[in-house]
Amino acid sequence: METKEESTQPVFEEEWGVQVGKEAYTLNEKQIKLLKEADLSGQRGIVWFDRLAISIPHIQSVWLISRRIKNQLPEGTTPDEPIRSEEERERISKKIQEMKEKLMIKLEKRRAQKKK
Repeated sequence: METKEESTQPVFEEEWGVQVGKEAYTLNEKQIKLLKEADLSGQRGIVWFDRLAISIPHIQSVWLISRRIKNQLPEGTTPDEPIRSEEERERISKKIQEMKEKLMIKLEKRRAQKKK
């Protein structure tokens, strides 16, 4: 079962760099996970991907290039706010004020009941 704390954790999308000899390769999180598992399990051969193969003994360095939250809007962009007429804004404002007043009445009733 998923707890509230676990469900609010962001899911990241990562890009990794791998230096092999004079060449540098960019891998995604799935590819780097495969490479890491192969290395930690003691394999000393080549790990094959769709368009490249990396020789584990020849890896010189591995580094994180970027890490960003998946499905996040780029900086500086926000969803468009609907354009409302002055009458519509006033109607919404009145509705909010009514809801606040109703809530305050409920809170006062609860306080009065607790005092009894």
